[in-house]
Amino acid sequence: VEGNITTGFIGSDNTAFVKTITKGDVFVLPQGFFHFLLNAGEGTATVIQAFSSPNPAAQFVDVALFASAFDSELVTKTTLISPADVKRLKGVFGGQG
Repeated sequence: VEGNITTGFIGSDNTAFVKTITKGDVFVLPQGFFHFLLNAGEGTATVIQAFSSPNPAAQFVDVALFASAFDSELVTKTTLISPADVKRLKGVFGGQG
């Protein structure tokens, strides 16, 4: 609706999909996957989000975040975990990025 948003999700094979969308863009987040949205601009960002099911599937967040190539800076911004702890946890789970 308004602004720029960086959004994405981590697939079932721990592949990270990240894209910055702008006014008028559409991004589909598959049901049950760990996902995020961040304001990527200076001003207000507004989105419309709809859910396809009241019974979403499950995904293990620790594996999705730390065993994947999900960018460490995005993990820090979306979880508020310190960069040092993100690096340590990625080492434990075998992640990259």
